Amino acid sequence: MGIRSNSNKLKKQKAFFLDRDGTVIKHFELMRSSAELKLLPRASQAIKTMNDNGFLVFLVSNQPVIARGLATPKEVEVIHDNLKEKLRQSGARIDAAYFCPHHPNADVKKYRIKCNCRKPAPGMILKALKKFNIDPKKSFMVGDAMIDVVAGKRAGLKTVLVKTGPGHALDENFKHIKPNFTVKEPLLEWNIDQFKRHGVSEFFINLHHLPEVIQNYFGDGSKWGVKINYNLEAEILGTAGGAKSFEGKIGDLFYLIYGDMVSLIDYTTMAENFWTKEDPIGMQRTKLTDD
Repeated sequence: MGIRSNSNKLKKQKAFFLDRDGTVIKHFELMRSSAELKLLPRASQAIKTMNDNGFLVFLVSNQPVIARGLATPKEVEVIHDNLKEKLRQSGARIDAAYFCPHHPNADVKKYRIKCNCRKPAPGMILKALKKFNIDPKKSFMVGDAMIDVVAGKRAGLKTVLVKTGPGHALDENFKHIKPNFTVKEPLLEWNIDQFKRHGVSEFFINLHHLPEVIQNYFGDGSKWGVKINYNLEAEILGTAGGAKSFEGKIGDLFYLIYGDMVSLIDYTTMAENFWTKEDPIGMQRTKLTDD
């Protein structure tokens, strides 16, 4: 099991809470069988990255199929078990799956209640926060609908809205709510935009995974008003090896990052501090806010 002891009261854990349909798997209206389950592209890779960086990972989903009498809680659990197994085969791990069976207009009488677990209510998240001693300030809610964002915010999490699913009919009720992050483009594109704002006009990209896809998408960078240079790695060289590939082509001041990371660091200030101090290496911490 990947879950660390929930009796550890000394150190708070961090976690990602993921919506299921349209976020981890392809949206299927009222899914009631594992035969309808299909992972979204790169979902397992993303979850493995969360695992590798010390985050617990939880599913939190509304399951109206139960309220409508189309599936039992046990049948939903079987779907989740199969999903966990698919992810496990790719080296990724879901630590626990929570789901809400209720609906205010449920066909099954015992589920016809207004509960505190059906998103946008935060009940499922709050339950996991308490059980696994999770720090909400270091944790994230990711989903394709505004009800996911609202649930995350109500639980004190940072929120990420993705454009991989259809959203939810109730989203119109929350137009005034904004997620901390909206992912509607490749993270590398997001990073190029961020660095361009800090005056960076030329990029050197080391390619290993899906090189043709990346080059076809970004081209020479002219679409973004920058210049992009590429190097194809025959094998993964690591951070220092990647930088060495462009030795002689980069100047005295350059930023070295992972292209699939998200950062809110003020890189202009970081560079200024670096040049005004004698330290050979600079590091900056940033605090996430709701601004």
